[in-house]
Amino acid sequence: MSRRILGVLGGMGPEASAYFYTLITKLTKAKKDQDHISMIIYSEPTIPDRTKAFLGKGPSPVSAMIKAIKLLEQSGAHVIAIPCNSAHYWINELKNNTNTRIIDMIEEFSKDVKQLNYKKLGLLATTTTVQSKLYEKYLQQHNIQIILPQNQEQIMQAIYQIKAGKIKRARKTLIKAAKELQQKGAQAIIAG
Repeated sequence: MSRRILGVLGGMGPEASAYFYTLITKLTKAKKDQDHISMIIYSEPTIPDRTKAFLGKGPSPVSAMIKAIKLLEQSGAHVIAIPCNSAHYWINELKNNTNTRIIDMIEEFSKDVKQLNYKKLGLLATTTTVQSKLYEKYLQQHNIQIILPQNQEQIMQAIYQIKAGKIKRARKTLIKAAKELQQKGAQAIIAG
């Protein structure tokens, strides 16, 4: 039997994709190179901005994501991961346009976090992720409440700063927001 290959639809943002690859590598119990997961990473940073599309202020990213998924399929991917929370707003549309399994990372997260017995989680995420209630959809099933920061616009600006490489400026905003969420009772923070 040939090895199964993980396809990664990346580039939304590129650092998230790089972090995802690093995380998989670090978490794989391998004694040698050959023990690691076979992966095809397609980083396509030209996929339209998911938040602008969600808000009706930009083109839909769906056709570009489907094109990238088809490329991963043709390259031999058996399963596909998308390390972008906002992209999961369109997960059903993406799944309907492929025969390859796409992992819903938010659904998988909710299964794992359920085991930790948290009741309240803070969420620092894009406007798309927050307004579409991507996490609530799954976490409500486990009686886990999502707590949001007071100023979502500041969080969105911090996310855009991170994408622009302005980490120090964004960090201050996000740390302040995380402390606010802790004061509201968050037992952990989702960096979505």
